[in-house]
Amino acid sequence: MPGPPTVILLLAAQQSAAPGDALATWQREIEEIGGGLVLVTRIAHDAGKNLLILPDDTPHRAVARRFFLQPGFVSSFNNAHALTVNYDGPGRRLHFIFLNMRLAGEWRHAETSLLAHEYGHAWLDARGYKRPGYQDGPRACLSIHGGDIVQHPLIRTEVSRRGLSQDDYLVPNLEKALEQLEQRGPPEAAPPCQRAFQLSLWVNVRLGVTGRDWPKRDRFLSIHEKSYPALTSHVEEICRRIESMPAGDAAAYGETLSWVLERMESLFGAP
Repeated sequence: MPGPPTVILLLAAQQSAAPGDALATWQREIEEIGGGLVLVTRIAHDAGKNLLILPDDTPHRAVARRFFLQPGFVSSFNNAHALTVNYDGPGRRLHFIFLNMRLAGEWRHAETSLLAHEYGHAWLDARGYKRPGYQDGPRACLSIHGGDIVQHPLIRTEVSRRGLSQDDYLVPNLEKALEQLEQRGPPEAAPPCQRAFQLSLWVNVRLGVTGRDWPKRDRFLSIHEKSYPALTSHVEEICRRIESMPAGDAAAYGETLSWVLERMESLFGAP
């Protein structure tokens, strides 16, 4: 079987995505607050050639293409349903939301919920709540998952305030993760990126999901504590740190993010 796609085509006929009415207002606010553009783009996959396809009609396509020429970014994208990249360049600010069409069967049923979550990342960036700067390499995923840990609770609050929901997307994926862990158990030698993602998901459920949102929440948390006992104390410490972060304080957010990134590096950064 072919491995994950690692090359992006220079030219491709493919239409990029457009947000629905519920997200269009949020997009205008993001662009007004930060002065940047929100660009939603579907990244297709040519199974025969095992290539990723960047649509011809992608605005600022040359900038977007740079990310897909970085092996670390492509590796992270291949394992994600979507990635948001906030770019600050000479005279322009761009919020790329890349949708992974190779995995669309896993998220197409809840595209609005998925996009609402990704808009949250762009919204935080526009308000000065920056994600870690992306650096290509074998552990590039640590900055992605570390940023998610701190940003996801803030995004969930804002999505809910706007009358939107992430649960159509999130809950089926949590069901799948729980089923896999119950049936297969934790992998004996998971790579750092997979363990970092697992910790991020664990914190997300611990802080942002209630029993009303998902009745299996406590079951999910319990099996993670039993499956990853060495991480349990770190999860609790990370949660306490994030819960103590003052609302609306960008400086406190930055300090918390730096602390979480240091913790992620100490846990998963050793070769």
